[in-house]
Amino acid sequence: MTAPFYASQDGARSHVKLARVIKDFPVEKRKFLADRNFALLAIVLVGTWQYAGYIMMIYVTAIQGVPQSLLEAAEIDGANYLQVLKNIMFPLIAPAFTVSMFLTLVNSFKQFDVNFALTQGGPSGMFMGRALMTNEFLALHIYQTAFAYRELAQGQAKAVIFFVAIAVISMIQVYYNKRKEIEM
Repeated sequence: MTAPFYASQDGARSHVKLARVIKDFPVEKRKFLADRNFALLAIVLVGTWQYAGYIMMIYVTAIQGVPQSLLEAAEIDGANYLQVLKNIMFPLIAPAFTVSMFLTLVNSFKQFDVNFALTQGGPSGMFMGRALMTNEFLALHIYQTAFAYRELAQGQAKAVIFFVAIAVISMIQVYYNKRKEIEM
């Protein structure tokens, strides 16, 4: 995908210029994943980057599914852009909101791969005189309990409770979002 960019002479020059700008950018050198104040931000940014394209595709598909005849009728009726957005577009793409909120909610709860790959739950921090892994999300905590500490029964119990909690929260979220949807 990036081969044409690097294959051309101008692309290579642009890449070198960009590298120089980034190198000369006045940013304090910081180990973001080792700093407990920035490690969570790094995890959030990578997770957002990971799912942003997928969520955008859901919205693009929903917007393309809005009938052109409704938009033309609104234009003929004299509706401005905000009225079209509020009264036509948002109600018709509400199912996309439901799907994307469901996927985002469920994926944020079960965030394991990015957390494990970037920080493995660290760096450590102190809370009430006790060392804690500051970025150990619930899915990673369940994994650590079961496999690192070899407490399989406790890890399994936490996983079942986690599953039930996600299922209940997801059903409540879908229920409230479905009430706001309209049928075509």
